[in-house]
Amino acid sequence: MRNLHIQLQAWLASPRMQAFLHKISLNEPGNQQIAAIGLAVLMGAILLFCIGYSWAKVAFAPEDTRDYRYIPFDMYDATQLCTAEMDERLGSRLLRYYVDQHSTRLDNRQGMYRVYLKADVGNLREYNEVDVYCYIDKWDHTLDYYKEIDPTKKGIMTTDLEFFKN
Repeated sequence: MRNLHIQLQAWLASPRMQAFLHKISLNEPGNQQIAAIGLAVLMGAILLFCIGYSWAKVAFAPEDTRDYRYIPFDMYDATQLCTAEMDERLGSRLLRYYVDQHSTRLDNRQGMYRVYLKADVGNLREYNEVDVYCYIDKWDHTLDYYKEIDPTKKGIMTTDLEFFKN
């Protein structure tokens, strides 16, 4: 802020600005009114810019703006990331889900949260239980791996082996 003040003083003291200010002498009443109106318009524009800028910072800020030094990222957050991705991929086919508490854990050696979910996918009359696996980076708080496995569907290798058996 001090640097800006020094630059403004230097600009006002420049020979061009001094010549301009001498031309529009503020000793005359008409020029005083014009200067007052111009100053009011300039201050209003600056105020609107500041209000608009602060609004835009809040309105367009990322959803996750918390300070992780005070509220650390934990298993709950990792589970939320995984369920959000699952909800986005499965959409209306996702009926319900629960966290597999026995398998979900923090893997400190790998630096990731391993989140395992069981989800019912389909409609209310016909649905399959699907296993969902997510790996969430402990430091970046990003989803590194996502996979859905439907145990009722046979894999490609299984069908190929059955083909060659016959």
